[in-house]
Amino acid sequence: MAPSRDLVDIASHVAAESANPIPEEAHTNGSTNGTTTEKPHNWIPIAEHVLWKPTRKVKVISIGCGFSGLTMAQKIQNAYKMDDRVEHVIYEKNPEIGGTWLENRYPGASIPSQIQYRAVSLIKSSQVMCDVPAHIYTFLDIPNPDWPAFYATGGEIQEYLTKTTKQYNLDRDVKYNSKVIEAIWEEESAQWKVKVKQGENVISDTCDILINGSGVLNAWSWPNIAGLHEFKGHICHSADWRSGYDFAGKRIAVIGNGSSAIQIVPELAKVASRLTNLVRSPTWISAPFAEELSKAPGTNPKYTDEEKE
Repeated sequence: MAPSRDLVDIASHVAAESANPIPEEAHTNGSTNGTTTEKPHNWIPIAEHVLWKPTRKVKVISIGCGFSGLTMAQKIQNAYKMDDRVEHVIYEKNPEIGGTWLENRYPGASIPSQIQYRAVSLIKSSQVMCDVPAHIYTFLDIPNPDWPAFYATGGEIQEYLTKTTKQYNLDRDVKYNSKVIEAIWEEESAQWKVKVKQGENVISDTCDILINGSGVLNAWSWPNIAGLHEFKGHICHSADWRSGYDFAGKRIAVIGNGSSAIQIVPELAKVASRLTNLVRSPTWISAPFAEELSKAPGTNPKYTDEEKE
């Protein structure tokens, strides 16, 4: 059988190097003492060629178009230029990119220049915050010199994601309003069988590699409290925040004291006539991640124009 043209003839490369040995002076190890590094007598050169080239594209499905899905798109399309080897599809259940930064819109710890005691103004001026320093909360190869402060708000992160996606065409392979509802590995075909809900329709797809980038914040639930959903007042969940409701002068109860409540409670306390926080046990707040790198630890200092440059 004739050898495949996709295979490299390693023996010919070994023979070629033996016939054309590397000059002795080329073996210097870079140290200033001028010593050389001899190859051992049994040295076998490595042929720096692709041993095998795939004859078909690998099909990859990514679930979710937040940071993970967009990072995968950036690697395939731009960083490693794998379009000739990879067919990529991203199924996103929302009509926009962003993932958690699109969905989580509850008020957080940003400090408005002038507090306005209405809910709409409150939400606009005070947004959910990220506890990771902004300059390391970006795509690895696409930094953002325009962060206004050491920590970024959810809105600022979403703006960065939207801008970057448009600039690098990262949503090229995205199917919006498409929720993956089932994924089963089929041993016989060695593929994933995927079902996707698009509106009232359910479509089927297959792939070689399935990447779950849906995040950990999508499986939110209500606490099991008798009569909770018979309550006639306003009910909302931090993971499904309803913008536009006026909290001013209301009596408010917040259940829980996790990271979301830690941001929400102080902001709602500014406008509520009375606020009660119901918790099962105390919570502990540690120093923010990498705050020692900040010029004012314990705060969220703004960057000056000079620092941005």
